[in-house]
Amino acid sequence: NGVRYFGPTAPNHGLMVRASSLKTFSATEAAATKLQAQVRRTQAAEAVSWNKVFKAMNTMESRAESECLSNSFTTKSAGAVLNDELRGTQGFDGTGTLGMTLGATMGGFGAKPPSIITIAGIEELDLAGTLQEGISENEAAGAPDEDAPPRLEFIACEDGHMSVSRDCIDRVLKHFKKPCARPLSAGCVAKLVHIGMAMLKREVTTAVNTITSPPAPGRCIVVGDTHGQLEDVLWLLFEHGEPSAQNVYLFNGDVADRGTGACEIMTIILLFKLWCPECVHMNRGNHEDPIMNETYGFRDECITKWGQQKGVELFTTFNLLFQHLPLASIIDEQVFVIHGGLWRRDFRVSQLQRIPFRRELPEKPGVGLDLVMFDSVWSDPQEGKGIGSNSRGDSIISFGPDVTKRFLKAHKFRLLVRSHQVPDSGDGYAWNHGKKCLTIFSASNYCGDCGNLGGVLVLTRGETDQILEHWAPPVEEL
Repeated sequence: NGVRYFGPTAPNHGLMVRASSLKTFSATEAAATKLQAQVRRTQAAEAVSWNKVFKAMNTMESRAESECLSNSFTTKSAGAVLNDELRGTQGFDGTGTLGMTLGATMGGFGAKPPSIITIAGIEELDLAGTLQEGISENEAAGAPDEDAPPRLEFIACEDGHMSVSRDCIDRVLKHFKKPCARPLSAGCVAKLVHIGMAMLKREVTTAVNTITSPPAPGRCIVVGDTHGQLEDVLWLLFEHGEPSAQNVYLFNGDVADRGTGACEIMTIILLFKLWCPECVHMNRGNHEDPIMNETYGFRDECITKWGQQKGVELFTTFNLLFQHLPLASIIDEQVFVIHGGLWRRDFRVSQLQRIPFRRELPEKPGVGLDLVMFDSVWSDPQEGKGIGSNSRGDSIISFGPDVTKRFLKAHKFRLLVRSHQVPDSGDGYAWNHGKKCLTIFSASNYCGDCGNLGGVLVLTRGETDQILEHWAPPVEEL
């Protein structure tokens, strides 16, 4: 009858059928079809609305972080000018109110830095004494206390390095799953962080870490931002197995801030690292830095758990540990994993390896290798070619598909994996640049009200990459 009907065909081909072979819908089928169409329209509208909400949230969060960086830079600059102007002025020795304020603001004279235990002094730490902090009144009286935090027991190895037993890790994980679990003692955590720092100093010698995944069926699991959401990490260990030589984890930065369980997440990572060094790795994100931590919660978390003095000391010690984390990791010479993304100029991995990375993150792009370090933790992908602006702020860039293509081709990598932002779709992952750039974000229901899924990337030699999503239940349900 002059009407053409098309069905599932090869690309650029049509399928013609006789009108006499078609059957009209019954009244029931017609009603069902209308209902399905309405549901699909509603779902499409909700998806558009959801996308707009996430874009707005990402824009606001990005602006807030950018202002935090800018304010810190401005404050330090003003403090430096005042310090220079007043230095040598009669009666100004840096010990008064103004001097102490300047010192605390920009590290000038008069400041009293928080006390920490140096790596060289680890063996001098009186662990037996500090462990008493974790002993409850019931234990002190000789009665068992089932809610008491476990005591960490460190084992001296033949090579002179320290380790922990698997039983110690199991006790800590069991404790963390309790509702309102009390924090481990400050002495235990300080000892753990310093031993972990010493291990990282030995193992991570450049800004780029190299990871070899285990042979199949072993695998490597890449975890994106967790932002202090302990429930997500505990769920991932339950769902995908705990770290081992055959089940390697790579945490791609931003463990700290937002949530209240970053100390526990770092404790889990460090304990598994001491037990089996090759089973867990961690990259540095833009929130593994005191500028972000003082604004977005990690400093407050430490103070809440251990009090003002010990909390600030542990906060400072954690940030020393963060400075020993690599900026990127290469898995099996094929997959490049970095927290933020690529750079405003074409750099090679060999140049990234030369960065003096054991320091605080730069607040501005700066020049030379400082620029590489800044972009590594702050940049985002864009759909347009080249280098573009970023909603996070004037000093932060976005990189296009051509930048990703050149980088991957130059190093013979097959995939760029990054984290750093909640996908606008509300999924735990997002593809960019022709599926050559993958964003993985692992904090489900981010900040408790975003409603997004979390995701991880599972890499297995000789098999197709898997992206697995989740919604973590509350800790008390684990």
